[in-house]
Amino acid sequence: MEYTPPIGGDPGDPYIDKNPSQGIAGSKVPAQAIEDPQRELDNLITKRGLTPSADDNTQVWQALLRSMLVRDAVRVVATTNLTLSGEQTISGVACVAGDEVLAAGQTDAKENGVWIVVAGGAWTRRTDMDASNKFLKRMQIPVSEGDNAGTVWWLTNTGAITLGTTELVFESIREKEIKTFTATVAGGALTITVPPQVIDFRDQTLGDGSVDSIYIAAPISTVISSGSTGGGRDGVSERYMVLLINNGGTVEVAWINARGGIDLDESKLISTVAEGGVGGADNKSTIYSTAARSNVPFRVYGFFEATEATAGTWTTPPSKTQGAGGNVRPASLLSFASVAKTTQSIPASTPTKVTFDTYNDTDGLFDVANNKFIAPAACDVIVSINGSWGGDNSGYRRQMVYLNGANQFEDMTPVDGQNLSLPKAIAQVVRLAAGQYLELFVFHNAASSINYISRSFSVRVLKWL
Repeated sequence: MEYTPPIGGDPGDPYIDKNPSQGIAGSKVPAQAIEDPQRELDNLITKRGLTPSADDNTQVWQALLRSMLVRDAVRVVATTNLTLSGEQTISGVACVAGDEVLAAGQTDAKENGVWIVVAGGAWTRRTDMDASNKFLKRMQIPVSEGDNAGTVWWLTNTGAITLGTTELVFESIREKEIKTFTATVAGGALTITVPPQVIDFRDQTLGDGSVDSIYIAAPISTVISSGSTGGGRDGVSERYMVLLINNGGTVEVAWINARGGIDLDESKLISTVAEGGVGGADNKSTIYSTAARSNVPFRVYGFFEATEATAGTWTTPPSKTQGAGGNVRPASLLSFASVAKTTQSIPASTPTKVTFDTYNDTDGLFDVANNKFIAPAACDVIVSINGSWGGDNSGYRRQMVYLNGANQFEDMTPVDGQNLSLPKAIAQVVRLAAGQYLELFVFHNAASSINYISRSFSVRVLKWL
């Protein structure tokens, strides 16, 4: 619409009121100045699905609202099929008459959209989305309450929409900053359940940096069966990582003990083993899912912590559940273990393995029965030993770290009148392959047996490889 000046005026000239006392005739109004604005507003009202009416002076405002990409917020979004009638609980919220609900998971997708709850009767569509011409491409709907509070959902349809005929697809475009899931126990088993949402995965090949966005339309879950320990220990708090995997476009839940030492770098692919039912998942270094999957993209989704009196008997609910975005760390947590020996008699001139009687090993790195640290996966570790000797002042003393039965590094102390009761400490970084082990051996060449005190023999994982 172009500005129309008064009759006889130049473009841009203003209109002037008539004032006879001052001899001002006033502007003459051309018909175009009256007709064009009316036609413009009539066109706006009509295009937004309204019928122009002389009895309604709010139609321009209604038309502008319908032109907005961001519509009014709904109370909740339903991501599973609903019966579109009556008051009901949706996404954990008791929805009553007048509440507005975004239906985004209807079995018949033609029913998706924003509805108003009616007590004891059929719901009605909200007036800004109850006709075909009221839908705009990429229109957005914020959600204020429920499991998806704080998210914004958009209409992804790109073609023309005929309400009642076109399947309407709404997806979340703003994910919650912290993910949610549940880990519940029943019948001696534990069930991990992840709610509907959109999850982004790396591309299978990483060739072009593309991302696969997959919509989880209904809750997904996996079960850790009664008797399956996941490498857990009796009466010890364990952390289990919750993963989502992309199985050819279908999102599935997987899990692993955080002590397993598996590198959960999301730029890699992982393979899983089928949980297998009762007693079928007992390895802390294995990723489990309902069915085995090979070389699939994944996301670290969260973790839960649980202490079970008998490992594999899931009767105590997890003490903590935490979704991604809440400072979740993957299973590449830096594990640590330390052991000590009060006093051990060491025979002369014989390399002797130290056996231990004090343990600090919440991550399960130390094999108590065989007195050695075992790497659950390839890693770099820093190994520290700190010990002292008794006995006379002859000869020399050696503290030696053996890798798979061979001397890896050592400390050798010539006596020369030193105070052997003072501790001597050394440390070194060692790279280990999965299954390799470290042991502490000591040696002396005094005349007879002398005592050795291991104040500490410790291993700290610096990096999982």
